[in-house]
Amino acid sequence: MKMVVEYLEQARVFEHLANKATDAEDKVRMLEQAETYRKLADERAVRLKIATPFKPAAVHQTQLTPAAGTVGVNGSVPMVRN
Repeated sequence: MKMVVEYLEQARVFEHLANKATDAEDKVRMLEQAETYRKLADERAVRLKIATPFKPAAVHQTQLTPAAGTVGVNGSVPMVRN
């Protein structure tokens, strides 16, 4: 159970970093890392036969994609949620 909690804590850290990131690529990487930690938590919970902890639906169902035809001020491509 301890590892499940630790994985979820790491996921939250990466989600927080993603929210603070100004670079679109960094934001995507942070969200991917958060998702990886959430999957590890889910897999561990299944192996331990414990209930999967609460998962915010927005985190798991939201994906970022490049905004069509737009370029940010610094030349980066803004990302939009699906």
